[in-house]
Amino acid sequence: LREEWAIRDLTAPENPNAAADAYLRDSRGFDLAKIKGWYSQESHWDGKQKIGSATVRFALPGVGHWERIIDRPQRFGKRKATFSGSYGGTWWSAPGADLAQAEEIWITEGIFDAIALMHAGLVAVSALTCSNYPSAALDALATARPLSRPRLVFAFDTGHAGEGFTRKFVARAIAEGWEASAAQPPAGRSKLDWNDLWMRRELDAEHLKDARYRGALLLAKSPGEKASLMYSKYGWATFAFDFDRRMYWWKL
Repeated sequence: LREEWAIRDLTAPENPNAAADAYLRDSRGFDLAKIKGWYSQESHWDGKQKIGSATVRFALPGVGHWERIIDRPQRFGKRKATFSGSYGGTWWSAPGADLAQAEEIWITEGIFDAIALMHAGLVAVSALTCSNYPSAALDALATARPLSRPRLVFAFDTGHAGEGFTRKFVARAIAEGWEASAAQPPAGRSKLDWNDLWMRRELDAEHLKDARYRGALLLAKSPGEKASLMYSKYGWATFAFDFDRRMYWWKL
């Protein structure tokens, strides 16, 4: 994986987005024609360490922006991205996207995850962090669609935080009158997000169906409900499974 994006690609003065283009195309697997005009190439400077990097910046209208550090981001410690503005209650959506026409909207954590799902043919937005419930954005969408709201699919990352906020936000959305469900990337030793899965060509219809199944398991309200979902999918007569940090055994 090349990490010195600016060294080669900033030598193209006729294209001010050269390094950003290369990063999004080669490191993220995106079709630049589909995301043209969604981003710009900017820069980040760490005054304490006296180091800088090119960035890929996405505007957050009415708020500010989010940008990803792209040149050897490990130099900046835990900081891989920076925000400008208070984004609480909002989300990022593709410029020009008419969400009021969507039948279903997937809500991811990161912008790159939303773009990956859009490449797979879904309508997706980014909440920017798993702890941000996009209340203002949903209120605006409900006003635009007063009679028939789109379905919501909360598609946060695996792990304690992502899974916890998924359960919380699905319950809140349903209480507010939305039809809401969840989708989850596969869990395992290697934590994969939606962009990773796009790069691995694992966002086709069958993989997305499995993601919805994993989301349904996450939202199961009882051991019996979770076991029934597993039996319906696999048809196993007996199996062990966990629920709420306890182990159970299913036998039909």
